[in-house]
Amino acid sequence: MRFDIDTVAAPEQVRQALTDFSARRLRIWNRTLDPRTYEVRAHGDTWAVARERTPRSPFWVVASYDWSIGPMPGLIARMWADALDRCAHEEP
Repeated sequence: MRFDIDTVAAPEQVRQALTDFSARRLRIWNRTLDPRTYEVRAHGDTWAVARERTPRSPFWVVASYDWSIGPMPGLIARMWADALDRCAHEEP
């Protein structure tokens, strides 16, 4: 998946927002992350695995993020560990 971000933020601010898996992530992405489902399962200096979903979505995913790889410096890769892992009928 590829997407572009239009923002007035500096590139380093965008990179920090995308790679911050601390408690600040819920504040940074407060419109797109459901705090009831969000959970960091593991993380390191250049990678993280997190369970996420958007508010009002019946689906959640476990996603693996790795920003140490890629053809360009600064590229952030996101790989799905379990796409659409559970549906609304199962507890996260």
